[in-house]
Amino acid sequence: QDFRRQIHDYQREHGVSGIVWKTRQFGGQTVRVPEIHGQLIPIEADKQMMIDAKPSILEFWRQGTGGMLLWLTGESRQQTEPTQVGMSDVERLATDAEWVELDVGQTELYLSLCWGTPKECHYQWAWPDSWCERIIAAENTPTLTKV
Repeated sequence: QDFRRQIHDYQREHGVSGIVWKTRQFGGQTVRVPEIHGQLIPIEADKQMMIDAKPSILEFWRQGTGGMLLWLTGESRQQTEPTQVGMSDVERLATDAEWVELDVGQTELYLSLCWGTPKECHYQWAWPDSWCERIIAAENTPTLTKV
């Protein structure tokens, strides 16, 4: 714990980013996405990098999800099952999101539409100040609802 604090202090003091860049591939398309490394913290400039990556990630999402069903996970509404939504719903949520995160499975795409503080947005206690709405694109019912 003390070592981790020292690393985080060093990051802040020297402006060392907590972002790692990952390459995602799906349906013959490729995109690079920024992610906060699990052992590091995001610094102020990291959020802007994530915001700047939003358009290319959304374009990848649009190209990869044609003909797929879209599902909003019910985590913010305490639902246990995902709800089917349309692309217009996703576009509305994307407009409100500050940045987006993307993961891919063999047959599914996972899009997180996020706002607030990057290091807090995945915790339920941070709602409503920080959060990510999660959308799953699948051929049928999604196989993985906790992303």
